[in-house]
Amino acid sequence: MDARIKNGQITECLVSGKSGLEAMSPKNFPPLVVYLASDAAVNITGRIFLMMADICTVFKGFEVVKTINNGGKVFTPEILAERVESELLKDFPQINHIAKEFAGIYQR
Repeated sequence: MDARIKNGQITECLVSGKSGLEAMSPKNFPPLVVYLASDAAVNITGRIFLMMADICTVFKGFEVVKTINNGGKVFTPEILAERVESELLKDFPQINHIAKEFAGIYQR
């Protein structure tokens, strides 16, 4: 981690491993946003995610519960669609009934 002080502000440049992926780069977030907005993630609600380069993490409250690593490559929406529910949320309780009830309210 490279920390610099500039104009009274601390700037951190996080780099992930040998690959040189910028952990906090804005380009890491669109794949997660696209995935969460897709039909593949229709049953995902009330979750907190963190994307850092090749790592996608889900929180339980503010506690890290499980993390998946993409082996030095930035996630794509397709990879997230394959891996989030099957790996990251595998043992989480399902909240489908809440989503269905909520959808029912708006269909009336």
